[in-house]
Amino acid sequence: MSKPGEHLHTANVLGQPVRFFCSPLAEQIVPWHAVDDLHRALGMPYDMRVRTQAIMCREWATKLRTVCIDGQLVLIAGHGIAQGTIEGMASPTSGLVPNAHSQAFSEYDRAVGEAAAKMDMKDGPTSANAGSRGMRAMATGGSDYVH
Repeated sequence: MSKPGEHLHTANVLGQPVRFFCSPLAEQIVPWHAVDDLHRALGMPYDMRVRTQAIMCREWATKLRTVCIDGQLVLIAGHGIAQGTIEGMASPTSGLVPNAHSQAFSEYDRAVGEAAAKMDMKDGPTSANAGSRGMRAMATGGSDYVH
């Protein structure tokens, strides 16, 4: 069975690796992402990532978790935060990732779907209903699971 915060999958988004994790919240079945990985994939320079993540931790502390992976602390966040981040950072006006808005969404959606499938496989047949709901959430943009 998947454990809350367990690393599930790594996939490329805009050519950069982004790690995905089992949700730390029991009621959420859509995988979470490594915040710094997604920010790096969206072209944010290091100093901007540090400032942005500090603001996120201050403003959205209840929406984020920190997990320890291979001895390193990793800030993770849910699908809704990823969608908002991609919308803001990969928008045509952000200047960070020119002309990559739809590609960023497409690649992130594919990657989170792959992570969800791996979560389902780890959990076995008893989680089939949860996995089906998770995959439906991915297909509909996760609207039922955004927190």
